[in-house]
Amino acid sequence: MTLQDGKYYKGEWDNDERYGQGEFHWGPDQYYIGQWVENVREGTGEYVEEGTKYIGNWVSDKKHGQGKQIYPLYTYEGSWIANSREGQGTAVFNNGLKYTGQWMNDCIHGQGIVEYKDYKYSGDWSRNRMDGNGVFTHDFCTYTGQYRSGVRVGVGTFKDGAGNLIKQEFRNGDLVDNSE
Repeated sequence: MTLQDGKYYKGEWDNDERYGQGEFHWGPDQYYIGQWVENVREGTGEYVEEGTKYIGNWVSDKKHGQGKQIYPLYTYEGSWIANSREGQGTAVFNNGLKYTGQWMNDCIHGQGIVEYKDYKYSGDWSRNRMDGNGVFTHDFCTYTGQYRSGVRVGVGTFKDGAGNLIKQEFRNGDLVDNSE
């Protein structure tokens, strides 16, 4: 069925409503193919819009449940609640960086691990930044301590490749004390 504005639907109907399997096209680069209930996306389906693609579960016309969203610079796979990344998920960026952990309100938030080439951070996150307790590993060295808004703060422990432990103190990301 083609509408006046060029949009069209092809699929199953029930009582003059999209119901069952079908596809709706808003235009050549925006469409949904999947399940419908009473004219809304409900169940599983694929949605394409402006260079992104979502494949997964829908509830009440929103991404909800498990799904995979492919963006131009990265791919997210995990849990969604009402169109927002929420719960456990993994983002893999085109440059090789990978985050696995908790999300809240479409942000990295809670416990998580980021890995990129020869470094790894495992710890607490708040609104896309390292925040709280964390362990940062680079090559064979490890720093264990506190982070606030993405920078080291307070007293932490640096362990070098030979196993030597060094107490370090940071203020707003700046090293202010370095002692064994």
